[in-house]
Amino acid sequence: MLALKLIFALISCSYVCTPADAPIAEPAPVVVDYLVPAEIDTLGDPLIHARRTPAGFVMMGGREWANQEMAESYVDELAEAGIKIVLSFHPVDDDILDEMRERGIILVHDNYETARDYWNFHWWLGYDQPWHDALLAVFDEFEPHEIAINCLHGVDRTGNATAFVMAVRFGVPIQDAWYAVVDPSSSSVRGLADVLEEFGIDDRRSVGDAGVSLYAFERQGMRANSDGFRAYIRNNIEEALARGAVFR
Repeated sequence: MLALKLIFALISCSYVCTPADAPIAEPAPVVVDYLVPAEIDTLGDPLIHARRTPAGFVMMGGREWANQEMAESYVDELAEAGIKIVLSFHPVDDDILDEMRERGIILVHDNYETARDYWNFHWWLGYDQPWHDALLAVFDEFEPHEIAINCLHGVDRTGNATAFVMAVRFGVPIQDAWYAVVDPSSSSVRGLADVLEEFGIDDRRSVGDAGVSLYAFERQGMRANSDGFRAYIRNNIEEALARGAVFR
């Protein structure tokens, strides 16, 4: 759990800092070789969409969360992989949660209304704060290889969270971070380019270009082929800019 001093500092910030008025940090130095594919790792289960990013943390998703019979073996694999905390954008089955707790793995969930007795993003920093700050706080407290980010499919919410962390915490240029997680389809790659143009960035790429869909799982990645998906990407890029991330 967070050290008491860090908790007090984060709680204090939650009442006075918002993305709009928080001070803009200097861009983080690039500390990872991000232009390499993520390492596919199903953690021993073919139904788990998991891959370890060049920064060391795991992106994952899949049907395992809804299958109680897989809980014990799946959490064993998480523990053996050195995962100590799972940041989830999708409800987790109670049996899996119990298995996590028994193995000392913390679950942080993004929806306080469905949280049972585990930490969630809102409790971490305050109910009125975005999950982005809680995400960064976790990366301040844990080593990257101890962290997993999860959602139902491991592509859209997980992809945006991954791009956000890569841009803010690891200094990856914003367009490179989002292109790395985009779905390898022409409609999504084109949709992402449209979003970048809204920020004045002319960086159109195609499926198969260098740096595109590096962290996608078996041709599945963050979608940008609808207004809703593009709005979500736009919001997350704005949050990254507010915390010191930069375009190349």
